[in-house]
This record gives sequence, structure tokens and C-alpha cells, in this order.
Amino acid sequence: CMDIHDQKQTEERVRFLAEANALLASSLDYETTLARLARLSVMTLADHCLIDVLGDDGRVRRVATVHASPGKEGIVEDLRRFPPTPGETGGIPTVLSTGRPVVVPELTDEKIRTLARGDEHLEALRRLGPTSFMVVPLNARGRTIGAITLGLDEPGRSYTATDLSFAEELARRAALAIDNARLYSRAQEANRAKDEFLATLSHELRTPLTPVIGWVHMMRSGHLDEAGVAQGLEVIDKNAQALLRLINDLLDMTSIMSGKMRIERAPVELGRVLSEAVETVRPQADVKGVALELADGDGAAGAATALVSGDRTRLVQVFWNLLSNAVKFSRKGARVRVESRADGAAARVEVVDEGSGIETEFLPRVFDRFSQADGSTTRAHGGLGLGLALVKSFVEAHGGTAEVFSDGPGRGSRFAVTLPLLRNADFGMRIEEATKVNGGGAPLIADSTPPVNDESATVINQESAIRDPHPAIPRVLLIEDARDTLEMLRVVIGLRGYEAVGCASAEEALGVAPAARFDIIVSDIGLPRIDGYELIRRLRDLPHLRDTPALALTG
Repeated sequence: CMDIHDQKQTEERVRFLAEANALLASSLDYETTLARLARLSVMTLADHCLIDVLGDDGRVRRVATVHASPGKEGIVEDLRRFPPTPGETGGIPTVLSTGRPVVVPELTDEKIRTLARGDEHLEALRRLGPTSFMVVPLNARGRTIGAITLGLDEPGRSYTATDLSFAEELARRAALAIDNARLYSRAQEANRAKDEFLATLSHELRTPLTPVIGWVHMMRSGHLDEAGVAQGLEVIDKNAQALLRLINDLLDMTSIMSGKMRIERAPVELGRVLSEAVETVRPQADVKGVALELADGDGAAGAATALVSGDRTRLVQVFWNLLSNAVKFSRKGARVRVESRADGAAARVEVVDEGSGIETEFLPRVFDRFSQADGSTTRAHGGLGLGLALVKSFVEAHGGTAEVFSDGPGRGSRFAVTLPLLRNADFGMRIEEATKVNGGGAPLIADSTPPVNDESATVINQESAIRDPHPAIPRVLLIEDARDTLEMLRVVIGLRGYEAVGCASAEEALGVAPAARFDIIVSDIGLPRIDGYELIRRLRDLPHLRDTPALALTG
């Protein structure tokens, strides 16, 4: 007589793992697959099985509850009402936080009390009547994404170290399947987002391009009178500016996402920034019949002259985007109001509109990239959904915060920007630094006008001398690989009274530069084969161009 229990159990579990593998590989719908895995587990490993999955938001969802006995299915299903909460101790929460398994060979009523989260949970556990259980983590790529709970209900049965090893192997395979399914789902979502973005981008590009192409065609046909040509030029200019803003927004977002955005800090007067932004948007508001108001809020006596440390251009862009957004979503006859106030530490600016408002569920995503409340092809308002994302990025780069508030559709919205004020001590230090940089002369502070003394008069006279006409026609070495842009720049420079020598590549410029006189170098940076930086280095090696002024251009 030979005891072959262990041998038969091993064979059975090998078959179980093979079946589990096939099950896990059968579908990318991991929740459905886990429910089937739990059903399979109660046939081999347990009387009941619970599977919990940790979401990206940190919440735990109980995706499967199965019992081998039909009479207890309702009891174990009732446990869905008590999912574990990360941070708690004991049982499943401990496994989720540590990533290590827990085994309780014998489960007493006292132990059940310590595991229960309230009287209702305790009553449900007592009705289930577990005698032993183990919880194994679902670990994937170094993190815990869930847990499998296996329990026995019959007295005299308990889990052993061998059972634990087997359960851990099952959990490892299940975790890998879950992780792969999630990665696939995210890849699919990224593809959908990319397709939606490209479709939106193509629409936003074609919208201003269509009138440009149409008017150019009519102007070239020769059928337009002088008034028609003037109208066409105005439409072309307006749509070209729209294209430029769109491309600039894309480039700014690319810089932010790649970590290459730079903030040129200087003391900036907030009141001037707000005035400039309002006046920039006012023509757009006038066309739509929306009133723009710039007012001081409570305690804002110092807000108009408040100084913040930041990049003036970026700050204007912040409030321009907020105002433009408010006008876009406002009806004719509505009002957009800019309120500002300052205390000892920060300045707060609010842009309040009476427009279409924002759905409560969309509020948390207002500042997300490419996020729009209405992304359908029939939406009433265009755009890529970048403006508010840029606002948040620029404000946070200045050490501030951007917030949005709305009482719902049709009830307007309020965007609030808070920026830290430049303290007097900081301002003094910046003046001192600027003075050192300027060789001990007048500090170079943005928006300041240096006093006209003998020294500054000398500088002005020197600048005037530079602007006086050169005895010979000034010659410009112009390098730009885009032929149409090169020709446009050559014509513009020629109309200004200069002689422009155009080169379509760095190699061409290096061919003409050694044997010719040039007073100014104008070069694109993004050139093929040899970029603008390397080109300038090589031109500086030529003695007669070592000190020639140079301008760098970039798209």
C-alpha cells in the first residue's frame, strides 16, 4: 500500500495552473477573467474566493466574490459592500499596503472581530463562517495592484505553507495578466486620444487656411477691385494670426511637456499686465458684443501697482487666455469682469464671466491638456483645449495657483489666479543683481525708464550713430532653408534699404561668407545637416565676421 495523496494533489494543481493560464490568456477584459478565475479557484483551492483590485485613483474595487456552495453565494456576495480601504490594518488592507501575503491557519471569533469593519461587516463574516484564510498580493512591476483572498469554511481544514506557495504562483500569473490588460487598454486609449487630437488639429488648421487659400485665389485671378483686395488682405492677416496663435500654443505645450519651458524672471507690475491683456482681447470682445471691465476688488489698492517676480510675456499670455476663453463662451451683451486684490503675501486676480458655465463633473478636468467639455464634431466653439492647460502651467511655474469655479451650465464661471508678491527685500536684491550685471550702471529692470544723465545721453548718442546711414549699403547674410520664407525675408530686408544675400543652407552660407563683406548675419536655427548654432561658430572663425552682429530666428 502506498500513500499517493501528495502526488495526486500536485498533479491536480499542475492541471489547475494550466487551466488558469489558458483562462488568463483568453481575454483582455480582466474583470470578467478574474471572476472566472475566482470560480475556478473554489473548485481546487478554497470554499470561497474574493478578488480586490487597486485602481489608479487609489480606491479598491471588489471585482469577484464566489462561493463553492450555492447556499452561501448570497452571503459572500454581500461582502461586496465592505471593500478594503488602503491604510487600514489587518487582512486585505495589510497585504495591499505591504505587498506581502497573510496566512491565518485557524480563524477564531476573536480574530474575526479584529478583521471586521463595523457591526454589519462582522455579522456578514460570522454568517460566512470561515475557519482559515490566506490573502496573497497581486504584484506587478514592483507594485501591488490588488489581492486574492482564499478561505475555507469547514472545521478541521486549514491552509499550509505549501498552499501559500501555490496561491502566490497563481497570484503572480493573475497580476501579470491584469497588468498586460491595463497596459493594452491604456495604449488603446492613447491611440484614440491621438486620433481625436489629430482630427481636431486638422479641423483647427483647415478652418483658417480655407479663407486664406480662397482669398489668395481670388486676388490672383485679377477680378477683385481695390476694396476687394483690401478685404482679402484683412481676412488673410486675421486668419494667419489665428494660425500663429495655434502653433505657438502647441510649441508652448511641447516645451512644458519636455521640461524645456523657461521663465525669464524680472519684477513685473501686475496692473500693466492686466491692462495689456484686456486691451489685447478688447477687439475680439467688441466684435462679439461683450463688455470688458477691469476693476479693483476689495483691498486692491495695492494690486494695480503690485510687483510680482515673473516673465511678463507669459503672464500676459495667462490673462489673455483667460479673457479670450471668457469672451468665447459669453453671449452677446454679456459682461466679463477682471477683479484684482493684494495682501501682504500674494495677489489674486479673478476673471468672472456670465457665459455658458461648466458642468460640475467637468470642473476637475478644465485645466487638462486637450480637454474640452464638448469634443463632438458639432460643437459650437473651436479650439484644441490648450489655452487653460497653458494657464495652469505658466501660473504654477511662477509659484502660483490657478482655480476654476462655476455653479453649473448657464450660470457663468470664475477663474482665479494667485501669484506671490515680490517682497521689498527681494526687489532690492534683484536691483543689486541687475546693477552688477550692468557693470555698476543703472539697473536693467523691466518696464523702467533710465534717467537721462550724461552717461545715458552718451549711450543714446552711440545708438543714434549706429542707426545713421552707413556710407555703403549695409549687407545682410540671410540663411533660411524654407524657400518661401527666405524670399519673403529677402524682399522685406531689401525694402528697408539693405542688400540681402539669401542662402538656403548652412553650406551655401559658408561658401559665400569668406569672400564677401557682411554687416549683419540673420540665420535660422533649425537648419538641415548643420544647425544655426554650428553655422555661427564657423562664421565666427572668419576674422572679418568675428564681431558682426547676428540675429537668430526660430519657428
